[in-house]
Amino acid sequence: MSSREDQIKQRAFALWESEGRRHGQDLEYWLRAEAEIIQAEKSAAKPKKTVKPAVEKAKPKPKAKPGKSAKG
Repeated sequence: MSSREDQIKQRAFALWESEGRRHGQDLEYWLRAEAEIIQAEKSAAKPKKTVKPAVEKAKPKPKAKPGKSAKG
């Protein structure tokens, strides 16, 4: 049995126990456990995007040309 199957088996058993050990629902528990395991694998495989805060850079003020006054 593969590692994934073992994980699903253990999770399905935990679900079964946590919900009062209802009989006749084995497929439901298996499918729920399988979906949870697959989702966890997908989440672990995706690198998390780090969002950098948007920081506005101060724009430098235009420099006055030498030799000209501001009064024109």
